[in-house]
Amino acid sequence: EKLIPQGQVGRFLLAGANAAVLETNDTTWRFAHDKLREELLIGLTEGDRIFLHTKVATALETLYSDDSTRAASLAYHWSNAHSDEKEKQYSALAGKYVLRIGVNKEAVSYLTRAIDLAKAANQLEKADLYHNLAEAYRGLGDTDNDYVYRRKALEILDCTVIESSDKRFGFD
Repeated sequence: EKLIPQGQVGRFLLAGANAAVLETNDTTWRFAHDKLREELLIGLTEGDRIFLHTKVATALETLYSDDSTRAASLAYHWSNAHSDEKEKQYSALAGKYVLRIGVNKEAVSYLTRAIDLAKAANQLEKADLYHNLAEAYRGLGDTDNDYVYRRKALEILDCTVIESSDKRFGFD
């Protein structure tokens, strides 16, 4: 109901089903054929795509902000909406989630993307991303990359500790 005016969703879905464009599987609606979806997408301008991805991402964020299982979808839509900050946020969450459930290859992909987008992130956030990326590589048995990213995390933490102590003692 976030994308279609309130009170119009049922009518919209029924019209799509009657035209054999939409179908349902239990409680999930989808296009009846991938070709229909593809044709619809071909006609969109880049501005239309950005607008629609923003609307979908905003709706998902409103409905599922605390659901880490939706983080990958949110990262995808924010990426296509060209929102680097939001994409970074949800790529990091998706990476941590799939790492927790043991899908290390996907964790590497999401965490690497989050790191790429984390140029302006604070140092502790970057160290956390590197640590999680090291864990994902460790889960894949890639000890070389595990070492590389653990080292990066430790280097950041060491600099952060030194910077914090310097400021605490009045050094600049």
